[in-house]
Amino acid sequence: MILISNQEKGYFITATINHGSYIPEALHVERIDDMALYDGDFEAAKAAEQDGVRLIYGMDGIPDGIYIDTPENRELIRKGLGLYPDYRNWRDDFDPSFVAELDVMQ
Repeated sequence: MILISNQEKGYFITATINHGSYIPEALHVERIDDMALYDGDFEAAKAAEQDGVRLIYGMDGIPDGIYIDTPENRELIRKGLGLYPDYRNWRDDFDPSFVAELDVMQ
């Protein structure tokens, strides 16, 4: 479910129901893959932040700078981490070159 899309900037704000990388229903930034303006979602999130989108930093269990910062989203994330503990800190050892390699393979 895409909530806000910035086609010119190459990113969108979304909440997914079943996505391997993100807590279900939590708002976050993703790059528009077909445009490939960024190496990945985190770089797209930096662009969104420069455009005024507030992102979460310093919240236990999630990586900084990818989820949208609202009280409602923080609560969804807390609940989601309780229901789906495998999402906790999934990016601690993330290697962005791995995603770039996957994109090339597709």
